[in-house]
Amino acid sequence: MFDKLISILQGLGTAVLPFQVVSEDCVAILLRFGRYRRDLAPGLIWKLPLADRIMTCDARVHFYSTNPHSLITRDGVPVVVSALMSFRAAHPRQAVLGAVQFGQSVWDGTAATLAALVMEIEFEALSTDKFSARLLERVKAENAPYGVDVLTCRLNDVAKARTYRVLK
Repeated sequence: MFDKLISILQGLGTAVLPFQVVSEDCVAILLRFGRYRRDLAPGLIWKLPLADRIMTCDARVHFYSTNPHSLITRDGVPVVVSALMSFRAAHPRQAVLGAVQFGQSVWDGTAATLAALVMEIEFEALSTDKFSARLLERVKAENAPYGVDVLTCRLNDVAKARTYRVLK
């Protein structure tokens, strides 16, 4: 009972206070009555109580390794691949308002893009720099509308599959 009261008071306190601190490792935007007003720099931010809301997201570089995926290349070779990528929120408005949990969206999109590209190419071409450049270009293009800057994206592990799964 008291935990609910404390959480309500905390929420009310942040809504009523005329200021909020945005930390150095965050990007933030100001919403007034739910509408975008401006991007915010880190520091002490003054706001109108009950009218303004400050939304933040992490601006640090995120690193992600996809789980191994069992796929079949265009020439019919079963492979297991995983990729390593790094990204950060580059544009606060798009990163905060563009997608719910932008990090998870980037990860899911990268896994799907990796699968699509592997199935379009032959096994021998997977380890080339041309494939890595194509993967990075495609992942960057898919995430740009969400304010995300993809810094690196490359294959981490490529191996021929040792077992086959039969789906019925």
